[in-house]
Amino acid sequence: MDYQVGLAIKALRKERSLTIQSLANRSGLSKGYLSRVERGLKIPPVSTCSRIAQALGVQLSDLFTMEESSQDIVHVKPEQRKIISREGNSIGYYYEAMAHPFVHKLMEPFLLTFTPQPSSTHMFTHDGEEMIYVLQGRIRFLHGDQHFIAEEGDTLYFDATIPHRGECVGEKEAKVLIVMGSRNQFALS
Repeated sequence: MDYQVGLAIKALRKERSLTIQSLANRSGLSKGYLSRVERGLKIPPVSTCSRIAQALGVQLSDLFTMEESSQDIVHVKPEQRKIISREGNSIGYYYEAMAHPFVHKLMEPFLLTFTPQPSSTHMFTHDGEEMIYVLQGRIRFLHGDQHFIAEEGDTLYFDATIPHRGECVGEKEAKVLIVMGSRNQFALS
């Protein structure tokens, strides 16, 4: 079953006594878009989830798990991953949260599956850095004005504040491991 990230966003927003409009103002997203996300009518890409989490003052992982855990290690089997969007969507990929039970993490690992269907040309930005490791298939990756073809075994590491996006190359799905880290998570208090 697909995990409804919108339910977590709505719960976190209400915990903070925020209206949809105030969350829209903080995140730079439209009120209508956020409303559709909360109702499960729209599945946000990882970069948008990152913006929403930042606007809510929570970690990205908080959008994928509502339970607290004091574990210092988690073992997540493939069937236990949180599937965020099974069918893929207009952005050309779907993703799975791989370490959702571990709270307050410094890194956010996801398994992304790029679908061969035409994808959006929308470029994404968010705080932090990303590492992408191609597990299967080939992707075209755009970062600013640079273009890369990455295939099985290739790694990309980049500043996520620069507009970027990936898409499948060819007729078969491409699977990548993506690890996101926010610079804010590493700041000293």
